[in-house]
Amino acid sequence: MVLDLFDLCTDELKEKLLPRRTQLKKLEDERLEKERELKRKKMADEKKEDTKPEEKQKEENKDMEIEKEAKQDNDSGFYELSAVLSHKGRYADSGHYVAWVKDRDGTWLKYDDEQVIPVHEEDVKKLSGSEGGDSHIAYLCIYKSKA
Repeated sequence: MVLDLFDLCTDELKEKLLPRRTQLKKLEDERLEKERELKRKKMADEKKEDTKPEEKQKEENKDMEIEKEAKQDNDSGFYELSAVLSHKGRYADSGHYVAWVKDRDGTWLKYDDEQVIPVHEEDVKKLSGSEGGDSHIAYLCIYKSKA
């Protein structure tokens, strides 16, 4: 889940962000193409492993290199959702608060008092409040700069 603030930037800032955004989009397209290729290979021969351990390690190393390349400042305008604080109840001073945090490996974790359980990204997307006041509603969304 990515927040793109490019359209809210001044024309001058857009010009500065454009080169890095183009680079990131190209890298993302390459990553998606590799995923598609792996799925095709897996479907063609289900007996073989879809990804060898060495290939997974190479992909992780490449991702780490991309992150190292990124500057401290956001030079793309992209922000990735990294945590959500949700509230369940009809009033802010009563009800229940829960934290939803994306782990370093991309797994979403739900922190509900002493209980910590992994959840699907779809569960986090449901925090929009569309299910009414008795469901968890995103109260605070925390984004980090996307490298």
